[in-house]
Amino acid sequence: MSDFVELAFKFLPTDNSDHVEIELDMEIDDNPDRKHRCEFYIYSELGLIEQLGRSLILLSENKNDDISLNIRN
Repeated sequence: MSDFVELAFKFLPTDNSDHVEIELDMEIDDNPDRKHRCEFYIYSELGLIEQLGRSLILLSENKNDDISLNIRN
C-alpha cells in the first residue's frame, strides 16, 4: 500500500464581512482502520485563503506530487 494524504474541503457561506469558514478533513491512507484522520475548521478572509492555496501550489513545484482542485456539485 502506498501512503498518501487525502484532503477534503467544505466551504461554508461567507458572513457580512466576507469571512469564510472552511471545514477541512484530512486523512493519511496508511492503514485500513482510518485511524490517522483529522478534521478542523479555518475561519478567515477570502483573500488570505486564496494566498494559502497559491502557496500550497508553489510548495509542490519541481516535485512529483500533484495538487489539484476537485469541484463537486
